[in-house]
Amino acid sequence: MRINYCVVFCVSLLTLISISATSVNAFPQFNGGFKKLYLNDDSPDEFKNAVKEAKCAVCHDESKKKDDGKPNRKFRNPYGEALDKLLSKDDKKDKEKIREALENVEKEKLPDSDVTFGARLKAHKLPFVPDE
Repeated sequence: MRINYCVVFCVSLLTLISISATSVNAFPQFNGGFKKLYLNDDSPDEFKNAVKEAKCAVCHDESKKKDDGKPNRKFRNPYGEALDKLLSKDDKKDKEKIREALENVEKEKLPDSDVTFGARLKAHKLPFVPDE
């Protein structure tokens, strides 16, 4: 019987580790840096609400789902892909680097467009919305 408990424990531990390793692709520090930079007292309520509702979708592609139907945070939208080139998980505590990356990505253009992410943000729109 002792072997069975050991097997169950090991399988449970490996499952927990694999779940933790695959689900740490979205960092609240990046979203917090975005909010700090782009939301202020002068921001229209509509924009504030759009950012609040979007949550992780500011950078991640919500159309990509896991088997359980939850969004798969491994997939990013074009804005998130641009940020991913400048930031890694090691940068999640570096507020200055996060701010610099957000500011640098403002200059990049949306796919198949002459509009930059920064122009959208200055117009109080999310940096990327599919089919917009």
